[in-house]
Order: sequence, then structure tokens, then C-alpha cells
Amino acid sequence: MAALLHREISRLCTTFCGYGIFPSSLPAITINAVPFRFGDRDLKAQVANCICKGERWQLHSAVNKRQESRKTSTLMAAAVVRDPVGPGQESVWDYPRPPRLEPVKERIRIIFNDEVVADTTNAHRVLETSHPPVYYLPSADVKMEHLARAPGSTFCEWKGSATWWTLSVGGKTAENVAWSYEDPTESFIPIKGYLAFYASPMDACYVGEEKAQPQPGNFYGGWVTSKVVGPFKGSTGSYGW
Repeated sequence: MAALLHREISRLCTTFCGYGIFPSSLPAITINAVPFRFGDRDLKAQVANCICKGERWQLHSAVNKRQESRKTSTLMAAAVVRDPVGPGQESVWDYPRPPRLEPVKERIRIIFNDEVVADTTNAHRVLETSHPPVYYLPSADVKMEHLARAPGSTFCEWKGSATWWTLSVGGKTAENVAWSYEDPTESFIPIKGYLAFYASPMDACYVGEEKAQPQPGNFYGGWVTSKVVGPFKGSTGSYGW
């Protein structure tokens, strides 16, 4: 839960002061003992503010600002300058919202601490406006002996309640690095029990033979390849998308 909270604080810091902070190197966080919500996810946390780049940002105020921004998000998204699309490429701005689920033709591989922890030709990807694809892999093609359920859960308005997983291989551990939907909404039943992984903690995540890059911002779980163009949500200035 702490790792999830840190990711959201990092994203908010990037949004409101333009200074990206990784969860492992957060600035000072003070406690005010007042529960609050981040977007649609009730983290049941008690954090009030953080200090970043010499500035103090009231995170509960930031959450209110986020909620207010939904009213104008469509207009802001319409003003986004799209990256040019080349032959064989997709623009994330042509992806739908609500998101679409589709099977993946390419082989998907994930390597962590020099071990292949997942290898499949039966993945699905979730496509949502402004986001690079999120890849979901069947548990049968994941080395589940290296994964343990993490405490807590989060909620997606489209897919339902997410279960989080911690990955451990050869003494190296990455907490809350993967998630799954054990009882998804009807539209996402095909990925029931499938797992998605953050790319950044991995040695490598491959789509076909191409090594994918993590979605900007250190919060969302999309994978960026040469076949998709942005700009991508999660980058500085993308708060209202």
C-alpha cells in the first residue's frame, strides 16, 4: 500500500510542480492523520503533504483540483498536439475511452533479475485514450511461484477491483509490481486472473523482439514501443488529459 501511495504522490508532484520523484526517493512527507482519496481509489492513507523542490503542496487540495479538472478534461485533450504517426504506427489518441480489450499477436516476455518470469503468445492488451497499451498475461504463462499477493487493492472504474502482487527472484524483490483482476467487469472477463506488470522495475519487457519502455510518470502501467506514438499521459503537463 505504501508503494502505491508513493507512486501517486510522485505523479502529483510531477503534475503540480514539474518535478518527477521516484517512489524510492521521495522528499519529506508529513502526516496529518486525515484520510483522503486519490481519484477513484480510496487508499485509506493519512498523508497531508509533501515537500518537493522547496515547495509545499497540499495533496488533499491537489485531489480536489483533479476532480474539478474532469469537467474540462475533454476540452484540454482536444488541445493536445499529437505526435506524427508513421507507417505501421498507432496514435494513443485514436484509442477509445472507455478502453478496449484486444488479443495480442506478438510474443510477450518479461525478465527480472536475469530470469524469464513470463513468456506468452496469449496476451491481451488494454487500449485507452492517451495511454500506451497495458499488456495482460495469463497466469499459466507466468512463473507464479515467484509472486505473492500484496496487501490491499485498488479500484478501476472500467475493470473493477485490482489485486496486487510482489515479485521475488533470487533474493531480489519488487513490491506491488504486478496487478490482476480476479473478478473483472463483464467487458474484461477475458483477462480474469491475467497479470499486468510495470516495465520499469524489470530487466526487460519485450513485445515481439522489441524491448518496451515504461509509460512516463512512474504511475501508470503502459508499455511504450516504436509502434505507438503520443504524447502519453503521465508526462509533465498531462494532468488534465
